[in-house]
Amino acid sequence: MPSTGLRGPSGWVYRGSWLRTWLFALFLSWGAMNLIALLVERRTEMLLHPGGQYKALYFGDSVCLPGVALAIRYLGQRMSERPGWWREKLWHILCFAFGLAYGIWWHSVDAHSRFYTRSQMWSPTKLYHDFVVFPLYIYILASAGIPALLWSKRGWKARLVLFVLLAAYALLNYYDAVHRPHHGHENFDWGQFWGRFGL
Repeated sequence: MPSTGLRGPSGWVYRGSWLRTWLFALFLSWGAMNLIALLVERRTEMLLHPGGQYKALYFGDSVCLPGVALAIRYLGQRMSERPGWWREKLWHILCFAFGLAYGIWWHSVDAHSRFYTRSQMWSPTKLYHDFVVFPLYIYILASAGIPALLWSKRGWKARLVLFVLLAAYALLNYYDAVHRPHHGHENFDWGQFWGRFGL
């Protein structure tokens, strides 16, 4: 098991099998977003026609970010055993709080830009992306990744892989900012949704 010295959920992600780390990182955004689109929003184009979606979702969240998680896990297997701030609860609280604040800020920016309609802004995929994906992904990557980069006893190659993946993810996000698809999220009627259950 990797000696990350982490507490809380981020430590759980990087302990155990490599498969668990990869599956968690893959499902947190790409997998769950597709599942919500299929089962809740009842639309298939997100899964069946990825060419019209955000590139950072399909290539970034399915390849780059899971790869970053695996790189962090590799670095974390040989961490310094000395006491460090990354083992303190406050560090984990701050990382999660930053992620949550970023998600709220992002949602607010999109709302004020009027890029999406009001019903798109409150669609299940949009809410999940802004208020679940951002806080949790930023938390698991920052709370473990920053100390792993600083205190891992591994060499520079693993760090280089991590930086290359992060750079690729940043470029995908830049591409999306320039060529932003309007149908990344669809109009959603919550009244109709609850009506399926007689509510």
